[in-house]
Amino acid sequence: MQAPLFQNTLGADHSLRRVDAGVRRSLLFGGLRLLLANARLLLWAWLASLLCGLFATLPFAGYVGGYLDHSLAAQEIAGRVDLAYIAELVQHAHKYRAIAATPALLSVIVFTLVNFILVAGALFVFQAGARPRLSVVADAGIRYFFRFIRLTLVSAVVIGLILWALTTLRDAWLAHASKTYVGSAIFLRSSLSMAAIFIIVLLLRFYFDLAESVVVKLGLASDRRVRRSFPLTFRLLRGDFTRSFLSYFLSGGLGFAIFALCVWSWVAAISPHSTAIAFLLGQLGIASLLAARLWQRASLASLVLQNTAPAVPIPEAAPPQPASKTEAAIEPRTIW
Repeated sequence: MQAPLFQNTLGADHSLRRVDAGVRRSLLFGGLRLLLANARLLLWAWLASLLCGLFATLPFAGYVGGYLDHSLAAQEIAGRVDLAYIAELVQHAHKYRAIAATPALLSVIVFTLVNFILVAGALFVFQAGARPRLSVVADAGIRYFFRFIRLTLVSAVVIGLILWALTTLRDAWLAHASKTYVGSAIFLRSSLSMAAIFIIVLLLRFYFDLAESVVVKLGLASDRRVRRSFPLTFRLLRGDFTRSFLSYFLSGGLGFAIFALCVWSWVAAISPHSTAIAFLLGQLGIASLLAARLWQRASLASLVLQNTAPAVPIPEAAPPQPASKTEAAIEPRTIW
């Protein structure tokens, strides 16, 4: 195992929560243990998504409700997915886009800002071992807010440039291949090239997610420099890339699989009139995606903790022993 990259700044007498610094364990189950120990973080994230979603859709629902109350289309879209009727509904609601778009745009902006605070607060709770109270999460999120904004801007520029270069190369390669191959051969090349781009973007997202954990760790050491997180993240991945990426991929894939199962159950197994069950299934699917993202962040926080040197307790000084009668008898007298 490589030498720890970070020093424990919490001290040996830190007793808020138990933090396993310097202990090498499974990142997948270590992240799950951190997530279960701080399950209230999932509650805050779900409530934020629910409130922002309600704020975004209530104006649209109010305008469309009058149309559905006098249309047979309501029987076809309630509780299940019917693309033909949904397309007709979207065309009818197109006239209300100017009114409904403003709350939707505001809700997206608010949820994005709240998400920065929740993610920073969650990483602080995972690494510092603090209680997952809303006040603690909000305070930590506000302190790391602008550092996460800077990191997000850097990641957006880097990922955007790389994605533009890859799609340009892919289009040129497919245009050249279409002169020689047709049918299934060109479809196979198109699918493989798209899968390669997806993997590269996933790796970039994985890198910047780990950089967020490093930024929080540096903040615990009173280091506000975001640029220091980039080389430290490379050093972390150099020694633990395989197991960290597998943990990241498996946790995210499991959450997406549960979400897909909820959508399939909604389409295939739920009655068109069971709107309450459809709502619960939808919220379960959203909660699974949120839990998967928190699980990924917790796994990366576990990687950072495993590369933190354990705190060495400082021995307390022994209290001075009273002088014996013999020592007091031979102690020289002071003149002054």
